[in-house]
Amino acid sequence: MRKTKRTWIDNFPDLTASLIACIIGLLIGFLVLVVTSPENSIKGFGALLTGAVSGGLSDFGNVIVYAGIYILCGLSVGFAGRTGVFNIGLSGQFIMGGVAALYVGITWTWLPPGIHCLVAILAGVLGGVVWGSIIGVLTAFSNISEIVVGILLNYIGVYVANMIILANFYDSYANRSQAVRTSALVPTMGMEKIFPGTGADITIVVAILLAIAIYVLLNKTTFGYEIRTCGFNKEAGIYSGINAKKNIILSMAISGALPGLAGAMFYLSSSYNYIQIIDSAPAIPMKGIVVSLVAMGNPIGIIFSAFFIAYITVSGLDMQLYGYVPEIVDVVTSVIIYCTAFVILIKKAIPMILRKTHDREG
Repeated sequence: MRKTKRTWIDNFPDLTASLIACIIGLLIGFLVLVVTSPENSIKGFGALLTGAVSGGLSDFGNVIVYAGIYILCGLSVGFAGRTGVFNIGLSGQFIMGGVAALYVGITWTWLPPGIHCLVAILAGVLGGVVWGSIIGVLTAFSNISEIVVGILLNYIGVYVANMIILANFYDSYANRSQAVRTSALVPTMGMEKIFPGTGADITIVVAILLAIAIYVLLNKTTFGYEIRTCGFNKEAGIYSGINAKKNIILSMAISGALPGLAGAMFYLSSSYNYIQIIDSAPAIPMKGIVVSLVAMGNPIGIIFSAFFIAYITVSGLDMQLYGYVPEIVDVVTSVIIYCTAFVILIKKAIPMILRKTHDREG
């Protein structure tokens, strides 16, 4: 058999491809600014690039807060993707993790400080696990689309959370959950002094450590090998003796635990975030889809893409000073996703063209 010659594009790093996509996305975003308001485009684009650091450590503290949540939710999408399952149920898992954590953090007043926070966080993780496992079970045994189930569970999660709040810890004056007890607040490790007024805490540290742990799990363990095998070729995995259904359920349970943890950390924050009694699912966890796609599911890449998305999200608020709406950031991130897909397509297409040319010449 003739050995196929490797080309330079075969070794082209995925993270480099993502970086190129981000640069192209920013440039196209600048063109959008030029079209919508030419006279303010330079200043608006400058705000997008520097807004998150223009206010010093206080503004960058907001980047850290968002990045911690984005990393956890991005890891959820990336981990499920390794099994060939697309977890779009982040909002439901996030809100169920949050309401479970608040239930413990508000009503279990008999727990001592430190222990109270830990138990509340574990309750949030369990809430995410339950909500994620429902998707896994239905996908594995009933062959139901995980996308349909995930979307439906997002809205069901909102209504379940509302019922739990109304029955146990409802603030009728503000139409939201009550304030969490101070004994259940997430430790800040002194970050409140470095980044005053932002609610920065250990969430970012936990998220980065989990990203490293998931990278090791996926690439250095038997369980990770089985997950990646089923995700790449389910039939081949089953033929080799791998229990695909078990792996789908386990992976979705782990995938659900991550946004559940994110919800717990977010609503137990010292900045006192509340769950509003509304009919719409929380939007913040859905940025995890963008983060994972930009990083191409790489757990380490998710750390960097989360910081990037968090940075332009915070910077986008400053663009309002020049007449631009904050949603312009969503336009930029959407363009980045398309550019990422385009770069992946180019990366796969060029080797095929070069190999065909090489075979014809040979």
